[in-house]
Amino acid sequence: MTLQQVCDAIFYGSGISLTVPGSVIAGETCPVTICVSGSTGLIKIAELYQGDKVIYTFNGNDFKDGCITVDSEPILEDTTFTFKVTYTNGSNHSESKTVTCNVPIFVGLLPKWKFGYTVSMEYLKEL
Repeated sequence: MTLQQVCDAIFYGSGISLTVPGSVIAGETCPVTICVSGSTGLIKIAELYQGDKVIYTFNGNDFKDGCITVDSEPILEDTTFTFKVTYTNGSNHSESKTVTCNVPIFVGLLPKWKFGYTVSMEYLKEL
């Protein structure tokens, strides 16, 4: 940790970070990486929200390595993830990131011997 990161964590509350991919295919989950810098013993509770729903709850002991990567619930629309941390002194810090939901589209020709009811998304991804 650099001196600048320590000062940011102390004075500006930048001791937490949230990382998500820019986009996800509809119906799939995405990895969410949350990090806490500095002393994790001061964390009373940390919550990860997907939209308005809490999907994970952590305490300071969960951040022994500083970062945790978890999977989200399936993404069905553009979704905002929010990581909120409450410290034992009562201060709160949060960070939010948005994931864009993409719907896959297949453009191309199917083999003439392949019937429509036998075509699956996995088959289209192989093409």
